[in-house]
Amino acid sequence: MMIGYMKKNKYWLVIFYVFFVRHTDADPVVVYAAASLNTVVSEIMANYPGGPVKISFASSSTLAKQIYLGAHADIFFSANTLWMDDLISKGLIEKTSQRNLLSNELVIISESGSGIAKLDWSNSNNLISVLRKSRLAMGDPTHVPVGLYTKQVFENLGWWERIKTRMAPAPNVLAALNYVARGECELGVVYFTDTFLTKKVKIVHKIPKNLHSPIIYSIGIVADRVRPQVWDAYEYLVSAKSLGFYNQKGFSVLDNEVVDVDG
Repeated sequence: MMIGYMKKNKYWLVIFYVFFVRHTDADPVVVYAAASLNTVVSEIMANYPGGPVKISFASSSTLAKQIYLGAHADIFFSANTLWMDDLISKGLIEKTSQRNLLSNELVIISESGSGIAKLDWSNSNNLISVLRKSRLAMGDPTHVPVGLYTKQVFENLGWWERIKTRMAPAPNVLAALNYVARGECELGVVYFTDTFLTKKVKIVHKIPKNLHSPIIYSIGIVADRVRPQVWDAYEYLVSAKSLGFYNQKGFSVLDNEVVDVDG
């Protein structure tokens, strides 16, 4: 099984680290995580019993591009498999550590005080009429995972040509959430789990899963950052305790093969 294989290979990887990779034990473990994981990963790692950890949140595409350029990241936690697979193909992720961990859903939101109770999803005219002079908040569809998924939805519905002129592209999903929460956009497309973060928005429609590719969160260790402290932090993020917490925050857990970590 994957975790067993990883543990067997963990030791020669650590030996490689000792002889060839220069880090000190005092260096914090650096986690690059998708913006939609901000709250849940922050809360999980706040209770991490190991050494210091530094977490950077942004869109998965932004983080992946930083890793391409040699940024000091130890663990990459992506909101889709596209960027993870590309990093693996370039030898930038330790392949034995890669794991598809979580899944999510897409929802359409409006400001909690709006008069919209439920969005009529029967045709694009209804969506355009609700937007009125406003725009639809969504991740930038050229690179932000939530935007890529959203574009797929509207392409599959045959609505994209109309919607693309009415979108407000955001640099990450939390920015799209805030556009709606602040009343700057009438509607927005975010992940289901993002709606747990504020009472200023409400769900007006759940987008059917068959309209887009599966939303999968993938985690892995950056190839040249293998060291004991990184493995410990990684195993904590995928532990049974952490998986239970992801579930509490609205994520679905994809893999039941877990690492038992005390604490």
